[in-house]
Amino acid sequence: MNSARFLRIYVFAATATWVIVVIGLMLINLRQIHEAQYAMATSDARAHVNEDNAFRFWVASHGGVYVPVTDQIQPNANLSQIPERDIETPSGKSLTLINSAYLLRLIMRDYADLYGIQGHLVGITPSQKETTPDEWEKVALLKFQEGHPEISEVATIDGVPYLRLMKPMYNEESCLKCHAHQNYTVGNVMGGVSVSVPLVPYLAGMQSEMVFCAVCYGIVLVVGLTGIRLGRNRLLHHIDERDKTEDALRERTADLEKANRELLQVPAKLIWAQEEERKRVAGELHDSISQTLVALKYRVEAILVEGSRGRSVKVMETLEQFVPVLQRSIDETRAISMGLRPAVLDSLGLVSALEWLRREFMNFNPKCHVELETDIGDKTEIDGPLKVNVFRITQEALSNVAKHSRAEWVDITLVRKNGFMELAISDDGVGFDLNAASTPCPESLGLTTMRERTEILGGTFTMISTPGEGTTVRASWEEGGKKIH
Repeated sequence: MNSARFLRIYVFAATATWVIVVIGLMLINLRQIHEAQYAMATSDARAHVNEDNAFRFWVASHGGVYVPVTDQIQPNANLSQIPERDIETPSGKSLTLINSAYLLRLIMRDYADLYGIQGHLVGITPSQKETTPDEWEKVALLKFQEGHPEISEVATIDGVPYLRLMKPMYNEESCLKCHAHQNYTVGNVMGGVSVSVPLVPYLAGMQSEMVFCAVCYGIVLVVGLTGIRLGRNRLLHHIDERDKTEDALRERTADLEKANRELLQVPAKLIWAQEEERKRVAGELHDSISQTLVALKYRVEAILVEGSRGRSVKVMETLEQFVPVLQRSIDETRAISMGLRPAVLDSLGLVSALEWLRREFMNFNPKCHVELETDIGDKTEIDGPLKVNVFRITQEALSNVAKHSRAEWVDITLVRKNGFMELAISDDGVGFDLNAASTPCPESLGLTTMRERTEILGGTFTMISTPGEGTTVRASWEEGGKKIH
């Protein structure tokens, strides 16, 4: 019980630990996926800004780029101070000079239409509306002047999440060609380049990875919980088997202790049985043969007296009286001998011995009738110890009937059935309480002796008795079973 309780506590702790560890690792991994997607978006945004700055530097270092004049591209009024702002090719085609900032704004506009990535070139002192910073860009420009190299945040534009990133734009020598009139000096922050990258593709990828991650961790969690459950069931089975083994061992130990106690009582029982048998034989000798011999002694003395007086007729009459007395002594001696070991058991067989025992019992107990039923003949070969034990058990059962039962009818049955020899003695007497009879004591010694005689040859002994309803003693042995030589 304690082992099973400890196992349940251990399984609960292992399950809770496993769930916490797996969920914790999953949350960490989901966090890493989230950070990785934003890091990827930031890296892409930074690459766009760096690309814009590199393009702007290249155009500025070459003094600008000439492009054809169209309805969308007109000469830049901010470059009117440059003598060769507008030129004409030998073929008569009009070209106008575009500086790096203007060209970059044109490219950012087309790039936004094609790919959805919005770029914006802003100045600290904007000269036109297109380069005017919004509120977030104004804050970023102030931080650039404080020394920050880069500013980024996630914002919602027209209901769509974007990652906004902005880097400062420093004044170069090549920039003074167009911005000298704004009093810029080389190295000062003159503005910034910002880019807004839509996060929808990144969020979709992040969601897909998170679902896959959650499914994988879910599988790991289920596999682990299944393993814990299978391990618990296996351990519970081992504990149950161990408890059953321990219970069986305790029962076996108790049976062995009981058998040991009973075995220790066997010598005392044997001594007591021996003393009882001696007492019985001594009593019969005293009450029968001894009395007869005393009477014969007195008669012999009387004959001697009569003979000394010459009364021969009287002597003959007295001697004639000796014959029945001597015959009675012979009969009593034979009865005692038959009680100890009936010769008929060895000479005529078991059935004849039981028949003799039946007649002797009814002679001494005329109020009780005994019936003997058997399908075994005297010529049937029966092992010697089994034959003796059947006789003794029957003798002891009849003795119990005479002493305790007050029965009027007794049935003795000895039959062969299904490879077994079965002996049953039933009476209609007063019966008794089996629980009281199971306690070893002189009154129940006969029952113990019958059981031991049965089991010593590998047989089975049972007794059924109810107060007021009589008693049945039943012993059975397997034919060809255990033998004692």
